[in-house]
Amino acid sequence: TGTLTRPQLLVLGRHDQHGRLRAVGRAVPLRPDISRQVGEHLAAAGPGHPLRGGAVRLGLGKP
Repeated sequence: TGTLTRPQLLVLGRHDQHGRLRAVGRAVPLRPDISRQVGEHLAAAGPGHPLRGGAVRLGLGKP
């Protein structure tokens, strides 16, 4: 949650056996220094992403 450059906390997800993205956990609120570091690795979610709105994904590895 938050912005791409300053996330407030992370919501963690994984795909279930049917390919649907499910939330499985979340982080505690991020300290400002950690928020900046994480923000350096985030990218906006592309078209068709299962989460709507301000969803982001890590800009590393497979989407």
